[in-house]
Amino acid sequence: MATNDPGSVRGLLKACEDYLAGSLSIEELQFHVGNTESLTMAVEESAFRRFLGSIENQIELIRFTCDPEKVNESMLPIVKNLKARAHSHLASA
Repeated sequence: MATNDPGSVRGLLKACEDYLAGSLSIEELQFHVGNTESLTMAVEESAFRRFLGSIENQIELIRFTCDPEKVNESMLPIVKNLKARAHSHLASA
């Protein structure tokens, strides 16, 4: 399934919402980002795939370098950026 099927990107958006609501861990969100990245196969989606790889790396960095009390604060701009880019990707699909 490539992201031509918007279901994987919608699942990622749901994961973002769940993370922001506190019902999904940072590890689970990272899994959803990586999964969507691996499902992104079309050549015209390569920029979106690179973006997802960058987000996954940023999450990894936060997981292992931030004080636990600052993880959510550090993640907020990343998740907002991820949501905006995913919505934009869906709109252009």
